Amino acid sequence: MTTPAQIRKAALALPGVDEAVEGRQRTYSVAGAVVAVVTPDADLRIPGRQDVALAGINGMESNALVRQAWYAAAPESLTARLRAAEEAVAGEVGDLPKSIGTPATRALVERGITCLADLDGITEETLASWHGVGPTAVRILRESR
Repeated sequence: MTTPAQIRKAALALPGVDEAVEGRQRTYSVAGAVVAVVTPDADLRIPGRQDVALAGINGMESNALVRQAWYAAAPESLTARLRAAEEAVAGEVGDLPKSIGTPATRALVERGITCLADLDGITEETLASWHGVGPTAVRILRESR
């Protein structure tokens, strides 16, 4: 069973996604195009697909549905960045230290960060809030600047 909170987390983890709340309905969009809607009845509505009851799908299925819908709706600039992030390997992206690990490297690349200079103006608190960037990666990045 998937919850509305899980859909929210999956949608907002994708680049450029905005959330609009109207009563108990939540709409997730990218570049003005709707990616997913969670209805008050706990249905997941994906444009061009039949509605799915959240109680009838697991987290992996719902994440895949949201991700596919995002790829269909997002502009090429964002989809290219996410594809690059999915393929990023620690130590092979700009001057980002290999020791931060692949999950942190992918989290940075997903946000368009491919070198240490791109981190200017980004707080450690913000870095630590990104999925894949743990305390060790934050410390390494701080020491590497």
